[in-house]
Amino acid sequence: MDDRHVPVYREDEGSLIGWLFVLSLGIAVLTVFVAGLIANWPRLSHASPVLLALVLAVGLGLSVPLILTAIYRLRHIALMDALRAQHAREELEAVKDARRRANEQHTLQAHLAQTRVPADPLGNYPHLLGPTIPSITLLPPGNPAYAPAKSRPSTSVPQIAPPPHPHRLWLPPLTV
Repeated sequence: MDDRHVPVYREDEGSLIGWLFVLSLGIAVLTVFVAGLIANWPRLSHASPVLLALVLAVGLGLSVPLILTAIYRLRHIALMDALRAQHAREELEAVKDARRRANEQHTLQAHLAQTRVPADPLGNYPHLLGPTIPSITLLPPGNPAYAPAKSRPSTSVPQIAPPPHPHRLWLPPLTV
């Protein structure tokens, strides 16, 4: 399972427009409160301190939480958008990197296919092709990645000694 697409719990962030409305509502409430406070200051200055504290608490208690909550949520939305953008960039970089590695692997395989001839049934490579078609290099018998075939004892082919005299007909001894 691809762990990049696992569903996870996400808190509902609310809409950007909604939180902008809450922010403007809080600023409007604060503005109306301050304007009302300035307009009625002569009457409020002669009122009791308890009434003045109550008016300030109600006015600020309504506007400040609206403003602070809206600012917090707008900042949260901006951070989550930046995080999503960063994740998208990183995922794009990962896809580009995977594609680059696949292209490099393909280029390598294509180069090896153009410059190598497959091994015969015994595992020996008969020749190598150069980058141009006329260039062919013949290799000695034996698989170059391992020890030459002459140094390994063969179990499938019996060892036959060379003839003692080249002019006589020589037959190998019969084994029963």
